[in-house]
Amino acid sequence: MYIVLNPNRENIHITAFPAEGQPLRVVLDVDRVLNDEIDFHRYISQLLKTSKMKAEKIQAIGIYLHFGGGIFGTMEVFNEAFLEKLNQLMGISPIYTWFALSLFQKLSQQLQSENVYVFFGTGYFLQLPEQARRYAISISPVVGTELTRYGYHGLYHKMNGEIPVLPNKVISIVLGKKTTVSAIINKNPLTISMGFTPLEGIMGERNCGDIDPGIIMYLMNQGKYSIYHIDEILKNESGFFGLTGLDLSIPDLLPLIDTKPKVALAFDIYREQIRKYCGEAILQLGGFTDLVISGEYAARLIPFIYQFIKEFSFLDVHLKGMPWVESSTHITEITESSSRIRIHLNLYQLDEIIYEELQKPSQTQPFDS
Repeated sequence: MYIVLNPNRENIHITAFPAEGQPLRVVLDVDRVLNDEIDFHRYISQLLKTSKMKAEKIQAIGIYLHFGGGIFGTMEVFNEAFLEKLNQLMGISPIYTWFALSLFQKLSQQLQSENVYVFFGTGYFLQLPEQARRYAISISPVVGTELTRYGYHGLYHKMNGEIPVLPNKVISIVLGKKTTVSAIINKNPLTISMGFTPLEGIMGERNCGDIDPGIIMYLMNQGKYSIYHIDEILKNESGFFGLTGLDLSIPDLLPLIDTKPKVALAFDIYREQIRKYCGEAILQLGGFTDLVISGEYAARLIPFIYQFIKEFSFLDVHLKGMPWVESSTHITEITESSSRIRIHLNLYQLDEIIYEELQKPSQTQPFDS
């Protein structure tokens, strides 16, 4: 059995992957761990018993953190040296790092006998070329932090770049609460749409995406907004929510396009921003051989994906007929063999990607205390 933990400041999403049968997914209040109310092994055993699943030896545990700064790669062994290294992120992301340290210190007391690995959503983009990582700004020594593009959705993009046969030039799109686009050549990333913070790039459910930085100064000078109020607006009151006023997920907004003009406009802006970053990717790659679309929302946004792909028809793209997806298939090529560009749907979810990574032969290093 393999266990995947995906924590945030409210909950820990836990997935248990048995040797046979379907995975078990549960959500645990993170405060129960932080307050020492949970014995991890006993909790997992009780879950398996309640779900009538056979008890199995845990082969490995994967824990996901979305941010690793410029310090952590895609996968790291969870040990004392890791905890010391994690502390270095305090200067970049203090609130998130404090939470992660608190959680890991609790887990380390209970998982010393297990093979534990930590996966980072930013690690893949440590491979970005220097000119793609850097900003044309000169204040890094003042703030004490390197201002660089960290990226997002690294595990998705890494997998997307590995799907097509080599050699390849891949445009990778990840559709979720936040959406990202990456240009990948022979498994190596050249670009990523999200940068130093999750605000840069394509608009999301609540984050603004690319804006003119002068807007911030305008709001401060003319609207007398505080920097904290502006931060809240850009992170949590913009994007689809800001444009529509509807507190719904992107897939739940999609059926409202024909009846609500604000929703239709939001999707027009969303589509235009994805197109812009795809155009950048094509230029960086010098053309492309494959387009791979994935993410937590990919399966629920098939109508949007279909309309978006039709815009590539000038490249002699020939789509297969619907339906594209079978219930047992995670990865599907949705173009005919005659298509000049190959297009793939990757419906793996994040916990399933980590599960696949944990099973690779290189992931056999034991927990080191």
